[in-house]
Amino acid sequence: KLGLTSADQKFNYSAISNIETKRRLGFSSGVYIEWLDIPFISVITEVDYTQRGMGQEFIVNASTGPEPIGKKTLYSRLDYLSVPVLVKATLLGTIISSYIVAGPRFDFLLGYKSDENTFNDLYGKFKKNLFGGTLGLGAETGSLLPVTLTMDVRYNFDFTKSFKNEYLEVTNNTFDFMVGVRF
Repeated sequence: KLGLTSADQKFNYSAISNIETKRRLGFSSGVYIEWLDIPFISVITEVDYTQRGMGQEFIVNASTGPEPIGKKTLYSRLDYLSVPVLVKATLLGTIISSYIVAGPRFDFLLGYKSDENTFNDLYGKFKKNLFGGTLGLGAETGSLLPVTLTMDVRYNFDFTKSFKNEYLEVTNNTFDFMVGVRF
């Protein structure tokens, strides 16, 4: 399966009320096995590579003084190996079947980078292993084709804080838009 990811991070500072961030578009791909295939219910085990991160807008000042001359958005990217284990409930149709998926997800941080190295010091302190959840809706083709085509939309959220100290907590969230093939 292949797709796009719309990622964001929530920065919860103890001293600052609202840090605004922008969603970052990224790439996701993976393989999955669907098993325990009984009518209407199955289990999906996946191994995915996914890009997360966010953007943050900064005011650019003139080099000759403090007056602002514009804004600039700096983006960061975190690369994860993600392993969701999902229960899939299917509403069977003749040509297209719809389904919902839900379950836990285990993420392993592979690496990170940010524009102008803005967030690299913070990301170097991120937890390498995270625990989260996934909820999604999807559809798949029936037996008209030699393979089954799938398309789903998922929301991924973290139970574990990527970073936490007495001043700051950071968590990830993403929306995934995926298309896939099942043999």
